[in-house]
Formats: sequence, C-alpha cells, structure tokens
Amino acid sequence: MSSSSCATHTCSYNDKEGELCIICEDPLSPRIYDRVTRKLFICCGKEACLPCADAMVDNSSTNSTNNGGKLQVLCPNSNCRKPVPQTDEDQFALAKQMVDADEKLACYWAQSELANMFLSGKCFAEGTDRVANEDNFVKYMTLAAAWSDYYRQLTESSSGGGGGPPFPKCDAFERARELYLLAKHNKHLSANLLLGSLYHAVGDDAESLRYYKMGADEAGCNESSYYVGVYYQEVEESWDLAIPYFERAAKNGRADAQFALSQALMQQAKKLFMSWEIPGKSPVPRAMYWARRAVATESSSASSPSSDGLAQHYLTQMINLMKTRCAGCDAIDEDGFDKKCSRCKASFYCSRECQKNHWRAGHKIDCCDAAY
Repeated sequence: MSSSSCATHTCSYNDKEGELCIICEDPLSPRIYDRVTRKLFICCGKEACLPCADAMVDNSSTNSTNNGGKLQVLCPNSNCRKPVPQTDEDQFALAKQMVDADEKLACYWAQSELANMFLSGKCFAEGTDRVANEDNFVKYMTLAAAWSDYYRQLTESSSGGGGGPPFPKCDAFERARELYLLAKHNKHLSANLLLGSLYHAVGDDAESLRYYKMGADEAGCNESSYYVGVYYQEVEESWDLAIPYFERAAKNGRADAQFALSQALMQQAKKLFMSWEIPGKSPVPRAMYWARRAVATESSSASSPSSDGLAQHYLTQMINLMKTRCAGCDAIDEDGFDKKCSRCKASFYCSRECQKNHWRAGHKIDCCDAAY
C-alpha cells in the first residue's frame, strides 16, 4: 500500500449523519460481534434493520430485476440499485472485487466483510487454510480499522471473551500501528483514538493515554475524552483530572460519559470532604442532573454509547436515598419527604423553614437546574 493512495483518501464513515436504516430511516441497532443486528449491502456500504431487510426479500417481486430468467433483489439505496448477492460465495466475490479495485481504501465496509468471511471460513479462495484465513482476517480488518471505528470489532473478535491482551504485539500489531500513524499524518480525525485503543489492547497504559489525550485535546474527539477520564479515574484514581474530560464528552451527548461524570462528582466529594451533604460543597444536584441526562440520552439516541441501564438504576437509588433525609436538619423519614427544591429536585425537606435555612447555609451554591 502506498502512502500516496492514503493521502488522497477522505474517510466518509465519520461524516455520516447518524446511522439510519436505508429503508425506514429509523436508527439502527448497535453492532454486536456475535449476533447479526443489521443487513449490510456490500455494493454501497448502506445498512438496513433486519425487519426491513426481511420484508425486502419477502417482497422481492416488487424490488427486483430479471436477469436471464432469474429474479435478482436490488439494493434499496436509490444511488446504487445493484443486484444484492444471494449466496455467501457471491458476497465474497463482490467484496473481493471491490477491495482489489479500491486503490483509495475507501470501501472499509467491504474490507471488514471480507475479513469476517475469512475468519468464519466462508472465503471461497483457493489455497487457503486456517493460518491463511487468520492472516487475511488481520490484513483486511486492519485496513478497515485504519479508516473507521471498526477497531472495536477487531479487538472483540480476537479476544473471544477469554481475557488477556486481545491483540498481542506482533507483526499484525506493527501493521496496524503503521497504518494508524499514516492516518494520523494525513490528519484523520479518529487516528489518535485508534492509536490509543491499539496500545490499550496490549496493556501499554502510558502510550494509550498519550494518544487518547491528543485525540481529546487536539482533535476534540468525544470518545477520546471519555477514555482519558476513564484512565484518570480507574488507573490514577484522580477525579480532579477525570471530571473535566468526562464533562467535555458528557456535554456533547455521550450517555456513558454523563453517567461516569455523575459518579465521579460523588466520588470526588466523598474523597475531599468525607461527605456528600456539606452545604456549599454538595455534588448531589449536579450528579443527579447528569444521571438524568444519561437516562434521557439513552432513551432518545440509539447511537450514543450506553450505560446498559445502570444510569437509571443509579438515579433511582440516589433519589430514594436523598428523599429519606431532610437536607436542612438531617431528620429521617423512611417513607420519604414530599417537599423538595423546585429547581434542582435533588434536596428534600421536612418543612419550609428547613428549606430556607439550607438555602442560606450553601444550597444556593450547589443548586442547579434539573431540566436539560
């Protein structure tokens, strides 16, 4: 692969306006390595949800062309309309044809599909054995990863859930590193994120952090910001350093960052003050705000990285805990107090007098809007 061919390539994957079904235009389900969640049209890289794909096949008479007496289903993409491969052999042949003819490396979806077919043994290529298939998997998936976010699929495929580094330092690692560095040189927006992920996969925390920070600070990458926050929180246990990076990604709509920020605010206060309840220094209103944001983001955006329902559970626990204690006088009511701050909806009171006293004591500093 020549550097000149990479230099002229413009990655289109990161410029897509969300991932929508090409047929019904609803958000697509997240990719899961060991389960089919979408139908990929190898001819153009567009995808459809499974119900639409099944319906398209069932109604093939209205969406097909006659080729020598044989009906062929057509791609639903109006800018493509090529016949859709009906067998694994046809799928492999088309993917191989596209990758071999793709001098600019733009067909990352064909590279990824070809890699997975080699890995699964559906390669239909002469002279291939298990070792050759695995080598081809690394080769084609690495090419795809250099220009898209398919790196996650590579690491999940390689690890197999068995633990340990999923992508050991070897020739494949060096090939991936070389491609990512070339992508970085050509100012690909996700290159630093990919390099950070690559070093994280082999357990090199220092190099991983260095590239994640470059992605966050230089390219403004939300995912890099989130991973920098995770590093500072889990490795260095520094919530002061983690919170600004979580907050940056949270403000840009990442549900997992919003949830992580909510937790980090509570952990920071516990470490600094040994309490969440000191007026003027309480993280509870802001923490509850970001937990609510995480729940709302998860319910409204299928494409945002999710906390898998943990944010909703965490928010419910926070509310149940806070409502049983009067924030003004520390009185306890196991059934919960009804009166609460109308603005932040995070502090509960036994009386109007306690609410006034709590406001003057410092809640006016902690309080924030609950709405988003």
